[in-house]
Amino acid sequence: MKLKEDALFIIKSAIDSVKPEQLFRDQIRLNDNILHIRNKEFNLTEFKSIYIIGAGKASAFMAESLEKILGDRISGGVVVVKYGHGAHTRKVRVFEGGHPIIDENSVKGTKNILETVNRVGENDLVICLLSGGGSALLEKLPPNITLNDLQETFRLLLECGAAIEEINMVRKHLSEVKGGQLA
Repeated sequence: MKLKEDALFIIKSAIDSVKPEQLFRDQIRLNDNILHIRNKEFNLTEFKSIYIIGAGKASAFMAESLEKILGDRISGGVVVVKYGHGAHTRKVRVFEGGHPIIDENSVKGTKNILETVNRVGENDLVICLLSGGGSALLEKLPPNITLNDLQETFRLLLECGAAIEEINMVRKHLSEVKGGQLA
């Protein structure tokens, strides 16, 4: 029985060590007006507003952790997560969408992200939170491709056993936000 308890403790410790709150506590800190993210420093007095955007299964929990650090300094933001992966955020809106096959909510969440970044000015800071699943959840449809077309394409790729790298390559070419286009 002791071996099972030890194994469960090790597994739980490993999972806890990669949760956004723990990772952010280790890598992000705020000293007065200086935001430290790993080895980068941002003087927050130089920014008019701070926005958070993101996509992926952990992005809402990442936003929640960042809100604990930055508090009311955050002006707003939007993240898109897989259904059931939301978190309690005050400043960042959370959209839950389809994963691994997008749905209307994925597209709606991405539309809100794009509306947010289109409001960003030269003196604003945008922090982008991406985690696993972001490549599926973040989507702006290109002209002449319907949501149903994209859903069927990725359903067929998944059914035939395509590798995630292959699926992401197709996603990149059938999107208006992937492959660096969001920036």
